[in-house]
Amino acid sequence: MDNVYRQVTVFYRENPDLKELLPQDLIEKYLRKCAWNGMADAELRRIWDAVAVVLLYIKQLQLFSLDSLTVHDYQEALYMAQDAHKEWFLSEPKVTSFFQVLDAFYAYLLKLGYDDYRKELELARLTFWEKDGFALPERQGHDEFFNSLDHLEELSPEDVEKLNDLLENLLNRAGEYFRRPPFLFDLTRAVSIYAGPFMEIAKDNEDDFWFSFWDYFFFDYHLIQSDQNPLRYYYEHEKERLQPSERHIVEDLLRAKFTIFSIDRIDDDFIQCTNLFTNKQHTLPAPDYGFMDFKKVILYGHLHTKGVMMLNYITSVSATSKLRQRMKEEILRQYELYKCQEPEATLEDFFQRHAAAARHTINILANFAQLNVVSTKPYRRPSLEGVPAGTPDAVLAVLRAKAKKAGFSVHAIGLVQRMYEDFRFAAGQKEQFDMKNLVAALLFVFVDLNGLDFVQKDFVLELTEASLSEAEELAKKVRKTLECAPMDPRYLTEEGFVRALYMV
Repeated sequence: MDNVYRQVTVFYRENPDLKELLPQDLIEKYLRKCAWNGMADAELRRIWDAVAVVLLYIKQLQLFSLDSLTVHDYQEALYMAQDAHKEWFLSEPKVTSFFQVLDAFYAYLLKLGYDDYRKELELARLTFWEKDGFALPERQGHDEFFNSLDHLEELSPEDVEKLNDLLENLLNRAGEYFRRPPFLFDLTRAVSIYAGPFMEIAKDNEDDFWFSFWDYFFFDYHLIQSDQNPLRYYYEHEKERLQPSERHIVEDLLRAKFTIFSIDRIDDDFIQCTNLFTNKQHTLPAPDYGFMDFKKVILYGHLHTKGVMMLNYITSVSATSKLRQRMKEEILRQYELYKCQEPEATLEDFFQRHAAAARHTINILANFAQLNVVSTKPYRRPSLEGVPAGTPDAVLAVLRAKAKKAGFSVHAIGLVQRMYEDFRFAAGQKEQFDMKNLVAALLFVFVDLNGLDFVQKDFVLELTEASLSEAEELAKKVRKTLECAPMDPRYLTEEGFVRALYMV
């Protein structure tokens, strides 16, 4: 019986064109490294079998690199391998082994200077598991329209038209889905966050407003009950009713990230852009409209560099290089304030939670004679080290229940809970408070900090059955004990962060 190295030699003799994609000596060196670490020949064969499956798939589809592989490609590669080997089937152990082997091999390639291919691999792996456990994803085949676009360098006018029709129909249905009664409060809240406290919708710009709003709503807004963005929620709840191409369009869109960038160069078909915060470069299709002076433009929207870029809605705003730098500084200042809540948060985490605040910052600085949108006053967070998070407490249960009835979002409930935990720690566990008055006091303070106009004081009193005078007095104690500043960043919601930009 041939050993694994003989199998590799025969494979490359029969497929010499694959040597440029993945050199034979490289895979042999990796196998020898694994052998030196104690792997038996059977384990080495398992590694080579997985790599060979991927290489043969790339050859059959005439792709150009490992980086070109999509989630669909990994799925289809396994199905094609099953077709070629009738004696075995895609069991959970076999699929698990396939992804584990490739993940380790890709990590090895990364150390050698290759690109990191593991993100797409992990996304593909996840498609083989559902809530109830292992399950093979539905096989789509190469004739499925959206997947067929992944590897095209240029789309035909017919493909563009078909794709646009698919997308428009899909998003129109998603929009109708969220116009139903269960989501009317969410829509009202989303418009309030997106428009800001003083913004009016101009009659001559109404279409642009709503087009941009839906982009924000689908990608950046967080639903009250689930804290998911609506596009994710729609996908999870309507997946079975979507056509294969529609599912893949949504999957593609869900991987887009909110990005702020400038234009470096414009070619006939593409624009070369640079991320304002990471300096990473992106190549995007040139828009239908031209830029009078692209050096004085900043753009923001949702980018997915491996996706079909025309699906991403991009907003352009006039901004000189000096103004872009101010925008960057203001947004980074907001990010630092957000870390009062989430000390370990990345900038991407901030954008995921507060893209609305970033949008407002850009528009305020671009359209108003305002030097700053974030307070430059130094903020000193009270020392609350060692606050026991999530400690079981009767007050917590009542506070969460009343906050939910008041219309608080999942995120806001978590923040008001944190306020209570901070207060109990700072006030001392021995000091006792009437539960009804304490819950009302916390809601008073939280509502005031965030400008939650939909929660009136009378409603809070009715909800909690608290005494107005006692609750107000206790609210003063909460503010003093926590050293609450106006627009205190420890407890700001999405609404609060946006409102704070207009209160400087």
